[in-house]
Amino acid sequence: MRMDEETELVLNFAREFAEKDVAPAAALIEESGIPGELLAKAAERGYLGAVAPEDLGGASLGPAPYMALLETLASSSPSVAFYIMLQNSLVISPLLGFRGSEEAEAAVRSVADGTGSGTLLFGELLSNARAGGLKLAGGHLVGSCRYVVHPSAAFFISESQDGGLLLVRGGGSRKDSYPRLGMRGVGFCSMEFETPPAHYTRIGGRKGGWSIASTLNSASRAIAATALGIAEGALSRAVRYAAERKTFGSELRKYQPVAHALSMMQAELESMKAYLYGSAAGDAREGLAAKLLLTDAAVRASRLSMQVHGGNGYFSDYGVEKYYRDAMALEALGGNRNDDLKLLSGLMLGEGSASI
Repeated sequence: MRMDEETELVLNFAREFAEKDVAPAAALIEESGIPGELLAKAAERGYLGAVAPEDLGGASLGPAPYMALLETLASSSPSVAFYIMLQNSLVISPLLGFRGSEEAEAAVRSVADGTGSGTLLFGELLSNARAGGLKLAGGHLVGSCRYVVHPSAAFFISESQDGGLLLVRGGGSRKDSYPRLGMRGVGFCSMEFETPPAHYTRIGGRKGGWSIASTLNSASRAIAATALGIAEGALSRAVRYAAERKTFGSELRKYQPVAHALSMMQAELESMKAYLYGSAAGDAREGLAAKLLLTDAAVRASRLSMQVHGGNGYFSDYGVEKYYRDAMALEALGGNRNDDLKLLSGLMLGEGSASI
Protein backbone atom coordinates (compact mmCIF):
# COMPACT_ATOMS: atom_id res chain seq x y z
CA MET A 1 0.00 0.00 0.00
CA ARG A 2 1.40 3.40 -0.99
CA MET A 3 1.77 6.05 1.69
CA ASP A 4 2.57 9.73 1.57
CA GLU A 5 6.11 10.99 2.14
CA GLU A 6 5.61 12.00 5.77
CA THR A 7 4.09 8.64 6.67
CA GLU A 8 6.89 6.73 4.92
CA LEU A 9 9.49 8.79 6.79
CA VAL A 10 7.87 8.11 10.16
CA LEU A 11 7.52 4.44 9.24
CA ASN A 12 11.22 4.08 8.43
CA PHE A 13 12.36 5.77 11.65
CA ALA A 14 9.87 3.71 13.68
CA ARG A 15 11.18 0.48 12.13
CA GLU A 16 14.72 1.45 13.04
CA PHE A 17 13.69 2.20 16.63
CA ALA A 18 11.73 -1.06 16.85
CA GLU A 19 14.60 -3.17 15.54
CA LYS A 20 17.48 -1.53 17.43
CA ASP A 21 15.86 -0.58 20.73
CA VAL A 22 12.47 -2.21 21.26
CA ALA A 23 12.98 -5.79 20.01
CA PRO A 24 16.13 -6.45 22.09
CA ALA A 25 14.24 -5.34 25.23
CA ALA A 26 11.10 -7.39 24.48
CA ALA A 27 11.73 -10.07 27.11
CA LEU A 28 12.64 -7.47 29.77
CA ILE A 29 9.47 -5.51 28.99
CA GLU A 30 7.34 -8.62 29.56
CA GLU A 31 9.09 -9.41 32.85
CA SER A 32 9.51 -6.03 34.55
CA GLY A 33 7.90 -3.31 32.42
CA ILE A 34 9.18 -0.78 29.91
CA PRO A 35 12.70 0.39 30.87
CA GLY A 36 13.11 4.08 31.62
CA GLU A 37 15.98 4.30 29.12
CA LEU A 38 13.68 3.09 26.35
CA LEU A 39 11.07 5.70 27.22
CA ALA A 40 13.79 8.37 27.23
CA LYS A 41 14.77 7.36 23.69
CA ALA A 42 11.11 7.44 22.66
CA ALA A 43 10.85 10.99 24.03
CA GLU A 44 13.97 12.06 22.14
CA ARG A 45 12.39 10.82 18.92
CA GLY A 46 9.20 12.74 19.64
CA TYR A 47 7.03 9.65 20.09
CA LEU A 48 5.68 10.50 23.55
CA GLY A 49 4.38 13.78 22.16
CA ALA A 50 3.57 12.50 18.68
CA VAL A 51 0.21 14.31 18.39
CA ALA A 52 1.17 17.39 20.40
CA PRO A 53 1.82 20.61 18.45
CA GLU A 54 5.39 21.78 18.03
CA ASP A 55 4.93 24.85 20.25
CA LEU A 56 4.18 22.45 23.13
CA GLY A 57 7.21 20.28 22.40
CA GLY A 58 5.45 17.71 20.24
CA ALA A 59 6.04 16.18 16.83
CA SER A 60 2.67 17.33 15.44
CA LEU A 61 2.11 14.10 13.49
CA GLY A 62 -0.96 13.78 11.30
CA PRO A 63 -3.39 10.83 11.61
CA ALA A 64 -1.69 8.53 9.09
CA PRO A 65 1.91 8.97 10.35
CA TYR A 66 0.73 8.52 13.93
CA MET A 67 -1.07 5.28 13.03
CA ALA A 68 2.04 4.07 11.17
CA LEU A 69 4.10 4.70 14.31
CA LEU A 70 1.75 2.66 16.51
CA GLU A 71 1.40 -0.13 13.96
CA THR A 72 5.17 -0.52 13.59
CA LEU A 73 5.94 -0.50 17.30
CA ALA A 74 3.09 -2.90 18.12
CA SER A 75 4.57 -5.49 15.76
CA SER A 76 7.63 -5.62 18.05
CA SER A 77 6.17 -4.79 21.47
CA PRO A 78 2.42 -4.22 21.90
CA SER A 79 3.12 -2.85 25.40
CA VAL A 80 5.35 -0.07 24.05
CA ALA A 81 2.79 0.84 21.39
CA PHE A 82 0.00 0.85 23.97
CA TYR A 83 1.99 3.10 26.30
CA ILE A 84 2.67 5.60 23.51
CA MET A 85 -0.99 5.45 22.47
CA LEU A 86 -2.01 6.07 26.09
CA GLN A 87 0.19 9.17 26.38
CA ASN A 88 -0.96 10.61 23.05
CA SER A 89 -4.55 9.59 22.40
CA LEU A 90 -5.81 9.31 25.98
CA VAL A 91 -3.75 11.99 27.73
CA ILE A 92 -2.43 14.64 25.34
CA SER A 93 -5.46 14.68 23.02
CA PRO A 94 -8.05 15.54 25.69
CA LEU A 95 -5.71 18.14 27.19
CA LEU A 96 -5.41 19.82 23.78
CA GLY A 97 -9.14 20.41 23.94
CA PHE A 98 -8.38 22.97 26.65
CA ARG A 99 -5.65 25.01 24.96
CA GLY A 100 -5.12 28.27 26.75
CA SER A 101 -5.13 26.57 30.13
CA GLU A 102 -1.64 26.88 31.65
CA GLU A 103 -2.11 23.66 33.61
CA ALA A 104 -3.19 21.66 30.55
CA GLU A 105 -0.38 22.97 28.36
CA ALA A 106 2.24 22.37 31.08
CA ALA A 107 1.02 18.78 31.39
CA VAL A 108 1.31 18.28 27.62
CA ARG A 109 4.88 19.60 27.63
CA SER A 110 5.89 17.28 30.46
CA VAL A 111 4.57 14.23 28.61
CA ALA A 112 6.14 15.22 25.31
CA ASP A 113 9.63 15.73 26.77
CA GLY A 114 9.42 12.63 28.94
CA THR A 115 9.79 14.41 32.28
CA GLY A 116 6.27 13.37 33.23
CA SER A 117 3.55 10.97 32.20
CA GLY A 118 -0.18 10.82 32.59
CA THR A 119 -3.03 8.38 32.49
CA LEU A 120 -6.77 8.47 31.92
CA LEU A 121 -9.04 7.00 34.60
CA PHE A 122 -11.21 5.10 32.16
CA GLY A 123 -11.31 1.73 33.91
CA GLU A 124 -14.86 2.19 35.15
CA LEU A 125 -16.12 2.39 31.57
CA LEU A 126 -14.75 -1.09 30.91
CA SER A 127 -17.09 -2.56 33.50
CA ASN A 128 -20.81 -2.91 32.96
CA ALA A 129 -21.27 -2.07 36.65
CA ARG A 130 -20.01 1.50 36.06
CA ALA A 131 -19.29 1.87 39.78
CA GLY A 132 -16.59 4.00 41.35
CA GLY A 133 -14.94 7.13 40.00
CA LEU A 134 -14.01 10.45 41.58
CA LYS A 135 -16.42 12.88 43.21
CA LEU A 136 -16.10 16.21 45.00
CA ALA A 137 -16.81 16.10 48.73
CA GLY A 138 -16.06 19.07 50.95
CA GLY A 139 -13.64 20.47 48.42
CA HIS A 140 -11.67 17.23 48.31
CA LEU A 141 -11.64 14.85 45.36
CA VAL A 142 -12.47 11.41 46.71
CA GLY A 143 -13.32 7.99 45.37
CA SER A 144 -12.04 4.61 44.27
CA CYS A 145 -10.95 3.66 40.78
CA ARG A 146 -10.55 0.09 39.58
CA TYR A 147 -8.40 -0.99 36.67
CA VAL A 148 -6.09 2.05 36.73
CA VAL A 149 -3.69 1.76 33.81
CA HIS A 150 -0.14 3.05 34.42
CA PRO A 151 -0.70 3.91 38.11
CA SER A 152 2.85 5.32 38.43
CA ALA A 153 1.84 8.31 36.27
CA ALA A 154 2.68 11.81 37.49
CA PHE A 155 -0.91 12.92 36.96
CA PHE A 156 -4.37 11.45 36.34
CA ILE A 157 -7.19 12.68 34.14
CA SER A 158 -10.84 12.25 35.08
CA GLU A 159 -14.04 14.12 34.31
CA SER A 160 -16.11 16.48 36.43
CA GLN A 161 -19.86 16.16 36.67
CA ASP A 162 -20.42 19.25 34.50
CA GLY A 163 -18.30 18.08 31.55
CA GLY A 164 -14.98 19.54 32.62
CA LEU A 165 -11.60 17.86 32.95
CA LEU A 166 -10.00 17.08 36.29
CA LEU A 167 -6.21 17.11 36.35
CA VAL A 168 -5.16 15.24 39.49
CA ARG A 169 -1.56 15.44 40.68
CA GLY A 170 -1.64 13.64 44.01
CA GLY A 171 -3.69 12.17 46.81
CA GLY A 172 -3.92 8.71 45.30
CA SER A 173 -2.81 5.49 46.99
CA ARG A 174 -2.44 2.13 45.31
CA LYS A 175 -4.51 -0.79 46.56
CA ASP A 176 -4.75 -4.11 44.77
CA SER A 177 -2.20 -4.72 42.02
CA TYR A 178 -3.63 -6.96 39.29
CA PRO A 179 -1.64 -9.79 37.72
CA ARG A 180 -2.42 -9.35 34.05
CA LEU A 181 -2.85 -11.59 31.06
CA GLY A 182 -1.55 -9.07 28.52
CA MET A 183 0.16 -5.69 28.18
CA ARG A 184 2.55 -6.76 30.91
CA GLY A 185 4.82 -3.82 30.17
CA VAL A 186 2.18 -1.45 31.60
CA GLY A 187 1.04 -1.57 35.23
CA PHE A 188 -2.54 -2.04 36.44
CA CYS A 189 -4.02 -1.65 39.92
CA SER A 190 -6.92 -0.20 41.87
CA MET A 191 -6.48 3.16 43.63
CA GLU A 192 -8.13 5.21 46.35
CA PHE A 193 -8.13 9.00 46.08
CA GLU A 194 -8.51 11.66 48.74
CA THR A 195 -7.02 14.65 47.00
CA PRO A 196 -7.06 18.14 48.59
CA PRO A 197 -7.84 21.20 46.44
CA ALA A 198 -4.16 22.13 46.10
CA HIS A 199 -3.45 18.92 44.18
CA TYR A 200 -6.12 18.92 41.50
CA THR A 201 -7.23 21.39 38.86
CA ARG A 202 -10.66 21.64 37.30
CA ILE A 203 -10.42 22.78 33.68
CA GLY A 204 -13.41 23.86 31.62
CA GLY A 205 -16.76 22.51 32.62
CA ARG A 206 -20.13 22.80 30.99
CA LYS A 207 -22.93 20.39 30.36
CA GLY A 208 -22.34 18.44 27.16
CA GLY A 209 -18.60 19.13 27.30
CA TRP A 210 -15.65 16.75 27.47
CA SER A 211 -16.04 13.15 28.65
CA ILE A 212 -13.89 10.06 29.06
CA ALA A 213 -16.19 8.15 26.71
CA SER A 214 -15.69 10.72 23.93
CA THR A 215 -11.91 10.45 24.36
CA LEU A 216 -12.04 6.66 23.97
CA ASN A 217 -14.18 7.03 20.86
CA SER A 218 -11.72 9.53 19.40
CA ALA A 219 -8.91 7.02 19.98
CA SER A 220 -10.57 4.37 17.79
CA ARG A 221 -8.06 4.64 14.92
CA ALA A 222 -5.08 4.59 17.27
CA ILE A 223 -6.41 1.42 18.90
CA ALA A 224 -7.06 -0.07 15.46
CA ALA A 225 -3.50 0.69 14.32
CA THR A 226 -2.10 -0.94 17.46
CA ALA A 227 -4.26 -4.01 16.82
CA LEU A 228 -3.05 -4.13 13.22
CA GLY A 229 0.57 -4.13 14.41
CA ILE A 230 -0.14 -6.97 16.84
CA ALA A 231 -1.75 -9.03 14.07
CA GLU A 232 1.12 -8.36 11.66
CA GLY A 233 3.75 -9.22 14.26
CA ALA A 234 2.07 -12.51 15.10
CA LEU A 235 1.43 -13.43 11.48
CA SER A 236 4.99 -12.64 10.34
CA ARG A 237 6.32 -15.08 12.93
CA ALA A 238 3.88 -17.75 11.80
CA VAL A 239 4.90 -17.31 8.14
CA ARG A 240 8.58 -17.53 9.05
CA TYR A 241 8.03 -20.61 11.21
CA ALA A 242 5.96 -22.32 8.48
CA ALA A 243 8.86 -21.84 6.05
CA GLU A 244 11.43 -23.28 8.47
CA ARG A 245 9.60 -26.04 10.32
CA LYS A 246 9.38 -29.44 8.62
CA THR A 247 7.10 -32.37 9.30
CA PHE A 248 7.34 -35.67 7.43
CA GLY A 249 10.09 -34.14 5.33
CA SER A 250 8.08 -31.13 4.08
CA GLU A 251 7.86 -27.51 5.23
CA LEU A 252 4.65 -26.55 6.99
CA ARG A 253 3.88 -23.94 4.33
CA LYS A 254 3.46 -26.72 1.75
CA TYR A 255 0.45 -28.18 3.55
CA GLN A 256 -2.75 -26.67 2.19
CA PRO A 257 -4.56 -26.11 5.52
CA VAL A 258 -1.58 -24.11 6.84
CA ALA A 259 -0.91 -22.20 3.62
CA HIS A 260 -4.58 -21.39 3.05
CA ALA A 261 -5.10 -20.11 6.60
CA LEU A 262 -1.99 -17.92 6.54
CA SER A 263 -2.65 -16.49 3.08
CA MET A 264 -6.29 -15.69 3.87
CA MET A 265 -5.31 -13.96 7.08
CA GLN A 266 -2.65 -11.97 5.24
CA ALA A 267 -5.21 -10.92 2.62
CA GLU A 268 -7.67 -9.93 5.34
CA LEU A 269 -5.10 -7.77 7.14
CA GLU A 270 -4.02 -6.07 3.92
CA SER A 271 -7.66 -5.18 3.16
CA MET A 272 -8.22 -3.85 6.66
CA LYS A 273 -5.00 -1.85 6.53
CA ALA A 274 -6.11 -0.21 3.29
CA TYR A 275 -9.46 0.63 4.91
CA LEU A 276 -7.81 2.03 8.05
CA TYR A 277 -5.36 4.32 6.26
CA GLY A 278 -7.85 5.18 3.52
CA SER A 279 -10.26 6.48 6.16
CA ALA A 280 -7.62 8.27 8.27
CA ALA A 281 -9.44 11.56 7.87
CA GLY A 282 -12.89 9.98 7.88
CA ASP A 283 -15.77 10.16 10.33
CA ALA A 284 -16.39 8.46 13.66
CA ARG A 285 -18.25 5.57 12.06
CA GLU A 286 -15.25 4.51 9.97
CA GLY A 287 -12.86 4.79 12.92
CA LEU A 288 -15.13 2.75 15.18
CA ALA A 289 -15.62 0.11 12.49
CA ALA A 290 -11.86 -0.16 11.98
CA LYS A 291 -11.31 -0.61 15.72
CA LEU A 292 -13.90 -3.36 16.04
CA LEU A 293 -12.68 -5.20 12.95
CA LEU A 294 -8.97 -4.99 13.75
CA THR A 295 -9.15 -5.81 17.47
CA ASP A 296 -11.04 -8.94 16.47
CA ALA A 297 -8.55 -9.70 13.68
CA ALA A 298 -5.62 -9.32 16.09
CA VAL A 299 -7.06 -12.02 18.35
CA ARG A 300 -7.65 -14.37 15.43
CA ALA A 301 -4.26 -13.74 13.80
CA SER A 302 -2.35 -14.29 17.04
CA ARG A 303 -4.36 -17.44 17.78
CA LEU A 304 -3.57 -18.72 14.30
CA SER A 305 0.12 -18.01 14.86
CA MET A 306 0.08 -20.08 18.04
CA GLN A 307 -1.66 -22.93 16.20
CA VAL A 308 0.93 -22.89 13.41
CA HIS A 309 3.70 -23.06 16.00
CA GLY A 310 2.00 -26.03 17.64
CA GLY A 311 3.24 -26.76 21.16
CA ASN A 312 6.12 -24.31 20.67
CA GLY A 313 3.63 -21.47 20.47
CA TYR A 314 2.95 -21.79 24.20
CA PHE A 315 6.56 -21.11 25.15
CA SER A 316 7.73 -17.53 25.61
CA ASP A 317 11.02 -18.38 23.86
CA TYR A 318 9.23 -18.13 20.52
CA GLY A 319 7.67 -14.74 21.33
CA VAL A 320 4.27 -15.68 19.92
CA GLU A 321 2.06 -16.17 22.96
CA LYS A 322 2.51 -12.53 24.02
CA TYR A 323 0.71 -11.39 20.87
CA TYR A 324 -2.33 -13.47 21.77
CA ARG A 325 -2.30 -12.21 25.36
CA ASP A 326 -1.85 -8.60 24.26
CA ALA A 327 -4.53 -8.87 21.57
CA MET A 328 -7.01 -10.07 24.19
CA ALA A 329 -5.96 -7.27 26.55
CA LEU A 330 -6.25 -4.59 23.86
CA GLU A 331 -9.74 -5.76 22.95
CA ALA A 332 -10.75 -5.31 26.59
CA LEU A 333 -8.88 -2.03 27.19
CA GLY A 334 -10.04 -0.46 23.93
CA GLY A 335 -13.48 0.17 25.35
CA ASN A 336 -16.64 -1.72 26.21
CA ARG A 337 -17.33 -3.80 23.08
CA ASN A 338 -21.10 -3.92 23.59
CA ASP A 339 -21.22 -0.13 23.87
CA ASP A 340 -19.09 0.19 20.73
CA LEU A 341 -21.36 -2.15 18.78
CA LYS A 342 -24.43 -0.25 19.94
CA LEU A 343 -22.85 3.06 18.91
CA LEU A 344 -21.84 1.66 15.53
CA SER A 345 -25.36 0.30 14.99
CA GLY A 346 -26.77 3.75 15.69
CA LEU A 347 -24.34 5.40 13.27
CA MET A 348 -25.06 2.90 10.51
CA LEU A 349 -28.73 2.04 11.03
CA GLY A 350 -30.11 5.10 12.76
CA GLU A 351 -30.92 6.25 16.27
CA GLY A 352 -32.58 3.63 18.44
CA SER A 353 -30.90 0.68 16.74
CA ALA A 354 -29.71 -2.19 18.97
CA SER A 355 -31.79 -0.79 21.85
CA ILE A 356 -33.55 -4.03 22.77
